[in-house]
Amino acid sequence: MNLTAARFVIFSYAILIAFLSLSSGELQDWGNIAYLDKMQHAMAYSGFAFLGCFCVWRWRQRWAVAISILLFSAVIEWLQGYVGRQTSWLDLVANSTGILTGLLCYRIWSLYRPRLVKSLYSIR
Repeated sequence: MNLTAARFVIFSYAILIAFLSLSSGELQDWGNIAYLDKMQHAMAYSGFAFLGCFCVWRWRQRWAVAISILLFSAVIEWLQGYVGRQTSWLDLVANSTGILTGLLCYRIWSLYRPRLVKSLYSIR
């Protein structure tokens, strides 16, 4: 993926997360499933971290991206108190769990990607 395109995608994803996090809760009312809110936070930030890994080349930089995403998450949680939503530290824990999951998924994908590409080219 082109680096400029990857940065555009991750910036768009950040805007989407900020919009959904700071908008009214009507968009996110999906019923009475226990801990659905935390699962949504973990999945959203897992995808955010996975996409963020494509924007840098080294693992040290990927950890910097993960910390930046965590700080972004903390700022969004802090801003929720000013727009009529609840600030929750458990959401921040769910976000950090999602970030670590995204890093792990990228690591697993990066280990198996060369084998997958090689096996796809060997199919005739």
